[in-house]
Amino acid sequence: MSKVQLAILGVAVLVLGILVSSALFTVHQVQQAIVLQFGKPVRVVQEPGLSWKIPFLQNVRYYERRILDLDPPEFEVLLDDKKRIKVDAFARYQILDPLKFLQVVGTEATARNRLSNLVNSSLRRVIAKTSLTDLLSPERGQLMEQIQVEVAGKAKGLGIDVTDIRIGRT
Repeated sequence: MSKVQLAILGVAVLVLGILVSSALFTVHQVQQAIVLQFGKPVRVVQEPGLSWKIPFLQNVRYYERRILDLDPPEFEVLLDDKKRIKVDAFARYQILDPLKFLQVVGTEATARNRLSNLVNSSLRRVIAKTSLTDLLSPERGQLMEQIQVEVAGKAKGLGIDVTDIRIGRT
């Protein structure tokens, strides 16, 4: 084999290697992915492993499959018995439908902002109708369940499942 043929073969192997490496991607166990072509979703990959895409035309956007934490800022609420309290709550959520998540909110930062607003507004609405003694009594569990059901119903439209909402400190 001549040097020219060897050089051509080396370049061909290098180009083929670049094409193959840009066509394959890995989805880890804690992730789910959406393959996008020119910004439009082509398919959703939820099972872990090695997958393929069209090189240079398609790109991949990854989303967490694990349960994520949300810690909205502390806020003040006027209770039914005219007492002011500061409420510090937190929530746990999971991205269940990555396609709907991408179409409605796009990024996790936007989702955190919208979910934080949902949690705060539901907490304000429910807590404002209760008294301080009810908030500190065993009825608190029922209030938290009511808030979680309300927020989970609204979050389904974002492709998110809210698994838990708790008041950390009042």
